[in-house]
Amino acid sequence: MASSEYGKIYKRAWGDRDFKALGAEQQLQYLKLLSQTDISLAGVLTLAPTRWATQTSGLEVADIEAALRDLEAARFIICDRDTQEVLVRSYIRNDELWKSFKTMKAIRGAVERVLSPRLKGVISSEL
Repeated sequence: MASSEYGKIYKRAWGDRDFKALGAEQQLQYLKLLSQTDISLAGVLTLAPTRWATQTSGLEVADIEAALRDLEAARFIICDRDTQEVLVRSYIRNDELWKSFKTMKAIRGAVERVLSPRLKGVISSEL
């Protein structure tokens, strides 16, 4: 798993046209995904809308599901509901994890643990 202490949020996100086009709930959900303790070095985490809804007062599971659909439509994330996994599509690239040989070895291990063939294919194309 990636560090459980923090998640990187780049300042440049606030100047990114695609990120700025998202609504507040979609931005919040995206930032929430980036900062989950179970996100792997491959940018994959367990699909857990019930847990995520409890992390913000006033949000319901339906709100989380709607934000996830919007993030998928905007290609920020890819969900595989069969394997209950979510991929933050640009996680490896934006976190610049690919720059370190040692980290790339660990990423390969994280990718091997991904259950979804679809997500593995997307990760492959991102790399």
